[in-house]
Amino acid sequence: MSPTAIEVCCSKPLELVNGLEPGELLLLHGRTIGDTLVQDGSFVMNCVDEIKEAICVAL
Repeated sequence: MSPTAIEVCCSKPLELVNGLEPGELLLLHGRTIGDTLVQDGSFVMNCVDEIKEAICVAL
């Protein structure tokens, strides 16, 4: 199963239905900072070069 992200409005009700399997929910709240984000696996940085550097350091 792949992760899914949704954006919700705090002024409207929302019903989450998962079915029979256990599930997890991570709820984050905050203002958008407007920066560019790049993700590769568990790495989230501002640009591809930063991710490449982080992967090299991790190895």
